[in-house]
Amino acid sequence: MSYTEFDYSNLKAPDDINAGDSITVSVDVTNTGKMAGDEVVQLYVKHLNTTVPIPNISLQGFKRIQLVAGETKKVEFKLSPKQLAVVSENGNKNVVPGNYEIYVGGSLPLSNLTSKKIIKTTIKVIGNFFDVE
Repeated sequence: MSYTEFDYSNLKAPDDINAGDSITVSVDVTNTGKMAGDEVVQLYVKHLNTTVPIPNISLQGFKRIQLVAGETKKVEFKLSPKQLAVVSENGNKNVVPGNYEIYVGGSLPLSNLTSKKIIKTTIKVIGNFFDVE
């Protein structure tokens, strides 16, 4: 529990990437409250075009930051191909071309149990299937 509030803005990620590329995702986090506080910034990925059963959404990164009242920090995450991959029916890990949603915020997205702000963007993976070892 925190005694302050945080706002997320300026989410940046590339619009398109080639299958097999790593990407950097960044977001600005601002302490909008009157007290200093810690926030755990969480990054989730959702695959929109896969043909194999996968979890609805997966946690792919988190960072704890400390902010004084009114302070803004830029938080960056690097996503590797392995973090974008899905396991196929034959057990191979592949980056699948298609659309992916990237969510960043202070809690699990799509949860009705929180009042924390979540922001999202969509990236498109282009090219052929990319095998991840």
